[in-house]
Amino acid sequence: MCNSSKKNPTLGDLPSLKGKWEGVRSVFDKSFTTELEIYNDTVPLKGKWTFYGVTDPGVMSGTQTSNFYQGKINENGDFFIKWGPNIIELSLYLGEGKMRLDGKYWIEGTNGRMTLYKK
Repeated sequence: MCNSSKKNPTLGDLPSLKGKWEGVRSVFDKSFTTELEIYNDTVPLKGKWTFYGVTDPGVMSGTQTSNFYQGKINENGDFFIKWGPNIIELSLYLGEGKMRLDGKYWIEGTNGRMTLYKK
């Protein structure tokens, strides 16, 4: 992740956030694949999360999807989504020819770090 610099997205950057992202989220001492798709390039951002390796006994496949409709760029310049008690806050980094979203999450009582790369 060296040679990357944080970029606070502006409204002009929203088209570059649109599309598919893939990476990992940490859950305790393990990492699980996580996907994000942002459908539009205007605020509020809308899209879908796919979380693999979910340990919720109500999820048979170990995969959980969650749509969001109120994504925004918060006062810190981070991509921010809140639904119910769940929060994801990711900073945008540019460098080495790749865009990266990296930050923290709090989902269903679990928290950790999430790193996603633009596909």
